[in-house]
Amino acid sequence: MDLFDLYQAGQIADAGSQAGRAHGRADSAHEEIVVLRRRLDRLVLVNTALWELLKERHSLIDAELQAKILEIDAADGVVDGRAAGRGATCSACGKRLHPKHARCLYCGYEHPPTSPVAGV
Repeated sequence: MDLFDLYQAGQIADAGSQAGRAHGRADSAHEEIVVLRRRLDRLVLVNTALWELLKERHSLIDAELQAKILEIDAADGVVDGRAAGRGATCSACGKRLHPKHARCLYCGYEHPPTSPVAGV
């Protein structure tokens, strides 16, 4: 076996190793997707049940829910089907807060949740 053959064998072994790691990461991602789908299905079920209870007990109609969804969606200035943060500022340093974080990314001040669904 000459030097080129040894180099080529090393490259092939390295490629096989990389492929094995990629396969493992793909399996892990697939498992995470399965878990997230289950959680999403559960959230849809819970939200549907809550809406049905509200309609039954408070005589609400679907149009009222749709209007509220649109209001919340448009609160950040973009109607995109997502509930984005409202752009609050840190009471300690005055910097803009990230809507998904309870702690200020600049000064570290821990802000109390603003609503029961904050950070979800």
